[in-house]
Amino acid sequence: MVKKTSEEIEEKEAELHTEKLKFLYEFQCEQYDIVKAQTVRLDDKAAKYLTFVAIVMATLGIISRYYFFEISKYNFFSIASVVFLALAFAVILNISRLLFSSLKVTEVFKLATGQEMNNYISKSKLDEVYEGLSNDLSEINNSYTSSLANKKEILENAYKETAFLGIVLVLLLVSIMIDLYTRDVKPIKSTTTTCIVDLSNHNDEHNTKTTTTTCSTTAH
Repeated sequence: MVKKTSEEIEEKEAELHTEKLKFLYEFQCEQYDIVKAQTVRLDDKAAKYLTFVAIVMATLGIISRYYFFEISKYNFFSIASVVFLALAFAVILNISRLLFSSLKVTEVFKLATGQEMNNYISKSKLDEVYEGLSNDLSEINNSYTSSLANKKEILENAYKETAFLGIVLVLLLVSIMIDLYTRDVKPIKSTTTTCIVDLSNHNDEHNTKTTTTTCSTTAH
C-alpha cells in the first residue's frame, strides 16, 4: 500500500514537472510573439518616417530650384535661406541613414526545422522536448530583445534629428517669407528679338535695290 502511494506521488510529481515545463514553453512562445510584433511595429514606424522625410526632401528640392536657378540677386535673407536649405538637406541625409540602419535586417536565432527537429521530437521524452524548445525560444527571444533595443536607440536618435529638422524648417520658412516681403520677386525674363529684312524696295535712279530691316523684341 505504501509502495503504491509512493508510485502515485512520483507520478503526480512527474505530471507536475511536465506541466511546469509546458507552462514555460507556452510562456516563451508568447514572449516570442510579443518581441516579433514589436519588431514589426518599429519597422513600420521607420518606414513612415522615411515617407515623411521623402516628402520634405521633395519640397525642399522645389524651393532649392528657385533659389539656385531663378533669382539673379541675393540679399541677406536669401543667403540665409540657402544656408538653411543646405542644413536641412544635411539633417535629412543623417535621418535617412539612421532609418535605413533601423530597417537593416539583423541576424536572430531561429528554431531548427526539418528532419532533425522531427527526429528530436519523436525520439525524446515530452519533458525533454518542452525543456529543449523552451531553451531555444529563450535564446531567440534574447536575440530579438537585443535587436529591439538597438532599433529603439536608432529611432530615438532619428526622432531627435527630426525635431531638429523641424526647427530648421521653421527658420527656413521665416527666412523665405521675409526674403519675399523685403524685395520684389520677379522671375528672370528672357528676350527674343525678331528681325524682318525687306528686299522689295527698288531705287529707280541708281537702278539698285535697298533693304529695310524691321526688328521687334518680345519679353517672356
